[in-house]
Amino acid sequence: MNMKMKVIFSAISLQPSAIIARLPRAMMACAGVLLLALVLLSGANVVFRMCGAPFAGTWELAGFSGALLASFALAETQRKRGHVELDFLTRRYSPRAQRIAGAVNVALGALVMAVVSLQLIRLALGKMRVGELSETLRLPFAWVMLAVAAGFVLLALVYVADAARAFRGAVETKLHFPVDDDKTDRGKRSSNERE
Repeated sequence: MNMKMKVIFSAISLQPSAIIARLPRAMMACAGVLLLALVLLSGANVVFRMCGAPFAGTWELAGFSGALLASFALAETQRKRGHVELDFLTRRYSPRAQRIAGAVNVALGALVMAVVSLQLIRLALGKMRVGELSETLRLPFAWVMLAVAAGFVLLALVYVADAARAFRGAVETKLHFPVDDDKTDRGKRSSNERE
């Protein structure tokens, strides 16, 4: 392998952890752009509706944007531990048992997201085959379904990474699977941020 190729491969070193860190951030940025577009579209539609000339297909675009927005934000939210976590049963477990329960939980989450993604892809391909279009704007919305499936696939990958770290014991028990509400890093972090 010549020197140019080595430089190129080292520059783009596609380590799974780097991909799982960058892709969710990029999709979250896309979700932010979609949210801004959705707000602007809805606001403009209200103004134009008051003038007697509403936009056709606003509800369709809002629905598509909402689905994309939600699915694109899931992986980054999971990566940052932003989802609601109920631990009233597992908080009494030992840290090791909590880590195992958490690892099983995210592994099952990955499986569910993979199944949902496969079903969405199957449905989207069927809609593409028959040429189904949206009702008002006549848009081929199967592409939206495929993009939503991509968001779920990315969430499944983040879950797999979390499960692998938890099974290896690399995930801090306090961050991902709280043992005691008083001893969590979140509580320490918020008190430090207040100071």
